[in-house]
Amino acid sequence: ETRFTINDDTDITYDKTQYAGAVTLRSQNTLNANGATLQVPDYITACGKKYAVVAIGTPNQGTGASELALDNVSSIFGKGVEQKYDFSVKLGKNVKVIYGSAFKDQPHLTRLTLNSALEKVHYRAFYNCKISNDLIFSHGLKHVQAEAFVGNQFTNMLVPSSTTSFMMNSINKCNNLQELIYNSASNLASYNT
Repeated sequence: ETRFTINDDTDITYDKTQYAGAVTLRSQNTLNANGATLQVPDYITACGKKYAVVAIGTPNQGTGASELALDNVSSIFGKGVEQKYDFSVKLGKNVKVIYGSAFKDQPHLTRLTLNSALEKVHYRAFYNCKISNDLIFSHGLKHVQAEAFVGNQFTNMLVPSSTTSFMMNSINKCNNLQELIYNSASNLASYNT
């Protein structure tokens, strides 16, 4: 079952559109067709009010919790639930945060369509997926946390100068990666290989 959690019920404006508040996509039904796309909506309507969908996953994952504790967090599909068919994810225009482990261990996730609002990708958000399309982040991305994209298959990644923290181990085991363009190399976090 698809579930959302209201983060904030005060009026907000995103991209010149007024909303009654903000919500997080917390859980999602299993996708039952090869090539299906999980289209994260721009907003949902509840009780006659429009709420912007601004995040995916379980809030506060990766913000103060230890990485060890986060290893037991399930994806939005449920603990131990792996999609059976290749699928893609397309972010709604208001999504700013993808919380830790939101799509962890989904090897059938093969394509990710980014938006221009994304600011933060938390710990292991796309860990052990097989995203193969190029990832070109828009200006506005601020943080990519540890192990966010470990084991994916993309060949190119562009990280904008707005990014103030990019953990290099976020792209470990991305064996097809040929080019990482980082427009502000002074913000790269080092790691040992």
